[in-house]
Amino acid sequence: MAAVTTGMLLISGMVFLVAVVVFIWALFKIIRNIQFIIQSLLINSMVGLIGVLLLSLIGINFPLTIGTICAVALFGIPAMGTILLLMFSGMI
Repeated sequence: MAAVTTGMLLISGMVFLVAVVVFIWALFKIIRNIQFIIQSLLINSMVGLIGVLLLSLIGINFPLTIGTICAVALFGIPAMGTILLLMFSGMI
């Protein structure tokens, strides 16, 4: 069995340090992506809810039920557009 030398310990320590740095860098990248996604979803939801309010103010009778408000709050503008299409086609 080979003896462990100081050179081997130094190399293994440097490899461990590089692995830790890469792990921390990847963790920060993931956190930044999650923050961007959550921020985009919140903005989309707020714009959708403001759009529903504006549609109600200009006279388009957008159905204000718990289901439609929850859908617009969760999915934002695409949900509002889908509900409008269903409303204008007579399905709602």
